[in-house]
Amino acid sequence: MYRILVTYASKIGSTIDVAEVIAQMLEDHDIRVDLYEIENAPSDLDKYDAVVVGSPIRRGAWLPEAVNFVKQHKAALYRKPVAYFVTCLTLQNDTPENHNEVYHYIDPVLDMLHPIDVGLFAGKLDTEELPLATRLMMRLKRVKEGDFRDWDLIRHWALHLRQMIKSRLQDPVLA
Repeated sequence: MYRILVTYASKIGSTIDVAEVIAQMLEDHDIRVDLYEIENAPSDLDKYDAVVVGSPIRRGAWLPEAVNFVKQHKAALYRKPVAYFVTCLTLQNDTPENHNEVYHYIDPVLDMLHPIDVGLFAGKLDTEELPLATRLMMRLKRVKEGDFRDWDLIRHWALHLRQMIKSRLQDPVLA
């Protein structure tokens, strides 16, 4: 039985929902998945065969707690398959330019540790959940409100990731 840790940072809940779907899709007859918010993630990653780390993009970067998780656990993560996922409103328009922009946002964590895959997903914006100052800024910038998450894309990515992880764990040359 393989064990996978799915851990995420989130501010308003959109990334939590994505992490839950990813965890459900990774679960299999021979895979057990543990899902934790990054602040509550186990400090000992040795019991996991693979790790998936996710964060929304805020102010052009992954949340600091997600970056810190990768930094703190870099040595342990280096020894196993790791994947990242991102939620970002920029991706509500699915263009190569927007994908490149989001990859630029996560360059610091890509430079720290090269994942086996990266899931890029549009997020959700409900301004009522935001502090007043942020809400006003979003309105001034004319940021479109709504739920732009593509659940089929998220599920498909997670199923593909499950196969990638299994292949790497079953063939040490790939790991």
